[in-house]
Amino acid sequence: MRRFCIVGLCVLLTIAGLHAADFAQTEKPTVDIVFITSFIEAPNEFMRNLVREWGESRGENARFTFVALSDIDHITASIMESRSGADVINLNIFAPVLYSGVLADVTDLAEEIGSKYGRFLEVARANSVIDGRWRSIPCYYFQFVQIYRKDIYDAIGEDYARTFPDDVLRICHAVQAKFPNATPVGVSLGRGADSETFIWDTIWGFGGKMVEEDGTTVVFNSPETVAAVRFILDLYNEGWPRASNNAAG
Repeated sequence: MRRFCIVGLCVLLTIAGLHAADFAQTEKPTVDIVFITSFIEAPNEFMRNLVREWGESRGENARFTFVALSDIDHITASIMESRSGADVINLNIFAPVLYSGVLADVTDLAEEIGSKYGRFLEVARANSVIDGRWRSIPCYYFQFVQIYRKDIYDAIGEDYARTFPDDVLRICHAVQAKFPNATPVGVSLGRGADSETFIWDTIWGFGGKMVEEDGTTVVFNSPETVAAVRFILDLYNEGWPRASNNAAG
């Protein structure tokens, strides 16, 4: 059975070498790497050069394939089901939990990295450690930040630092009343990482959750989740003129 690694930029060189024994004994082994493309070209070019240099340093062919974020889930499913098509793959968010039975055990590597650079964040461990074994190497962590127009907040007599969920719709109405052409709120709502993160954060912010701590008991239909969904609907219908986070002005 062919097994796979999830990898990030900082550990790509080391983790790919773990699979050298799995390749056919040819003069120049090939490592197939699948990575999520960036909408900024510079990081893509950096990754191409990094992988090429790594392959040359080891005397191996490193075949690098970029895939769009919107395509990574079904491409991952195909790779995992067929157990072919990649030796190293950049997975999306919760995929390590879904495919832990196919992924290689990279516990030794994770512990080595943790010892050298410091302990992984708990959120990284929760997403990568399954049944006590590391099945993926976390590659990055980011937080969404909100950007607001101070001049607009000042104009309607509000203080952003004192804005809470219960205030959002009221402030949206105040913005629309004073600035009819303004977009009170701009966030994503649809299929995509930004949208999913907005929805998850809102549900968690209201005290809701998808599953219990056991990871299998579904508790999505709770009063807290219902309140969060109603808030999103109200925000969409009353204060959000169909603008995404990238289109709001």
